Amino acid sequence: MMLNMFSDQVDELSRFYHWDKQDTCRQARAHVRGTALAYVRSVPFPPCTWEELKALLMKRFQPRDLTATHKAQVRSHHRCQTEDIYTYVETLQRLAGLAWSFLDYHAKEEIVVDQFLLGIGNHELSV
Repeated sequence: MMLNMFSDQVDELSRFYHWDKQDTCRQARAHVRGTALAYVRSVPFPPCTWEELKALLMKRFQPRDLTATHKAQVRSHHRCQTEDIYTYVETLQRLAGLAWSFLDYHAKEEIVVDQFLLGIGNHELSV
């Protein structure tokens, strides 16, 4: 999510200030922080245009199969004996938000409730 917002903001500023591809890349690189900055600095051939930089960041931080991974994590996540119920629910909600970001709140909650009942290990509640 954050990467998409960053990308949209850079694109908007680029249009507003009429930056070319190289200027946009320089401006975007100046605002990259944390793990993304370390990753961009570590590549052998740094990107020269905004499209190259955006593709590099998307490939590393938002792979296409990430949604499928989150869906699988939701479906396979069961409550551990050491995990309290609140942490378990928060984890399911976070993963469901990542996996089904396009769904509305109620549809995601239905998925979370179904997985919650499956994952708590009490089969009397899930019937």
